[in-house]
Amino acid sequence: SRNRWDATITITVADANGQPVRDAAVAGSWSDGASGSDSCVTNSSGQCTVSKQSLRNSSVTWTVTGISHESYSYDPSANSMTTITLTAPQANDARYDK
Repeated sequence: SRNRWDATITITVADANGQPVRDAAVAGSWSDGASGSDSCVTNSSGQCTVSKQSLRNSSVTWTVTGISHESYSYDPSANSMTTITLTAPQANDARYDK
């Protein structure tokens, strides 16, 4: 639809040595323009993606609420980022004459 946008966030989970962690369950919540919780499970590169479609607000925030794994414990103080705010892309209204 017109004037709507999709927010996509890729999360990377690594161990204390910086190595990717596979099969980590990442949970988080949307706010400031969207609502609800979301989760994903990391792949062999330690990455997973969450997304929210058809947003109308100019920005949206996603916050990690927890990470669980059968072999690792989660240390929130080691996060490089816990919360991210995404801003809607600006529409290109430029007109070009030949």
